[in-house]
Amino acid sequence: MINIRLSNKPLILRIIIVIFSLAIILLTVRSLFQIITTLAPDFSVFWTSTHDLINYRNPYTNPTLFTINAYPPSTFIYFIPLALIPYKVAQGIFVILSFLTIPGIVLVSLKTLSKKVNLYQFLLFLSLVLISFPTKFTLGMGQVNLVAFLILLSSFYFYKEEKPEMSGIFLGAACLLKPALGFILLLFVLKRKWKVILYSFLVPALATILIASGFGINPFVYWVKEIIPQLSGIIGREVYYNQGIMGFISRLTPNLTTRVYLNTAISIVLILFTSFFTLKVKKNENLQFALFVTALLLVDTLSWQHHFVWLIFPFILLAEYASRVKKTWFWVLLFLAYLLVSWNFKTPQAFSVFPTSLVLSNTHYGAIIVYLLTFWVYIPLETTWEKLKIQGKLDQLKRKGSNWLELLSLQPPPGS
Repeated sequence: MINIRLSNKPLILRIIIVIFSLAIILLTVRSLFQIITTLAPDFSVFWTSTHDLINYRNPYTNPTLFTINAYPPSTFIYFIPLALIPYKVAQGIFVILSFLTIPGIVLVSLKTLSKKVNLYQFLLFLSLVLISFPTKFTLGMGQVNLVAFLILLSSFYFYKEEKPEMSGIFLGAACLLKPALGFILLLFVLKRKWKVILYSFLVPALATILIASGFGINPFVYWVKEIIPQLSGIIGREVYYNQGIMGFISRLTPNLTTRVYLNTAISIVLILFTSFFTLKVKKNENLQFALFVTALLLVDTLSWQHHFVWLIFPFILLAEYASRVKKTWFWVLLFLAYLLVSWNFKTPQAFSVFPTSLVLSNTHYGAIIVYLLTFWVYIPLETTWEKLKIQGKLDQLKRKGSNWLELLSLQPPPGS
């Protein structure tokens, strides 16, 4: 349950929150106008590729593309309606839609954690999201991260409401729009939610069939042969905007082999660690979801800063916990994590030489703090290992057919 009772706070505090929120929203609207009237580079890639596709041209070879389009042809199905109208109008519609998903994400996050949503909570969280750099970056570039995360969050909400069919459909729709979110499928595999997984394949399969039927399989063949190999490269991963484990390691060493080995080893350990405790300690599903979302941002080899808008849900969840336990050190670390994730160096080239280059992993450090805080909430460290040790001994004795007295002697005390 959400326990941040801002409605019970002094009137002056509520007035400050409202004024602060209105000011941030007005500033954001002004920024939206600037984005709409200029160029959102990543959206231009989606629009151009989709426009080429519906005109039976290769969607990946247009020389005017701002950058390589790494998405499969089936993803372009979302952009077909926009590709049918002039670019400037399409960009304006998309940027506004992306902006409107932000209050949607905050609202669904709060609804997932509690049936009741406090207006002042909502405004405070909305304001903090709007002034964070990953949000500004996503809107400015015309990226799909906010829209994709709202769809993913809706999937999790339907899962919590015990509607596996809707959960699976929304999960598939999120993965189709942002394939990296397919990592979250691992959570449902570990929880053996086979119906959710089965339904998650419907939307991508249908989109693939429709695109292939309407425009042929050549775009898919080209994507597999030419685009995917380019995504596996590790040169240039040290760029500031890459804030995952690979980005951090790449800023430590220019040796490509070392990058691969270190990143692979750390990522595997992190995934196994997250999966192990999801299996062993079946606790709050909100914490499990938050843990997997944060782990995804760390292990993705191309974890751009604008991807970190996906930390909205983990941050709200941790704020709820902090308000309940009232631990000062927890609030300090949570605020530090928010500052690190929200910060952006405008001139990162000034810190390009090691060891000053370490400061360029600010978003990465913030995500690590979020992961550790989520893990701390998820499993009280002072009792976890003892419980697992006891459970292991119990399992051994049960397999040996030990009598009930031996088993009772190893049971943890009630409430531990």
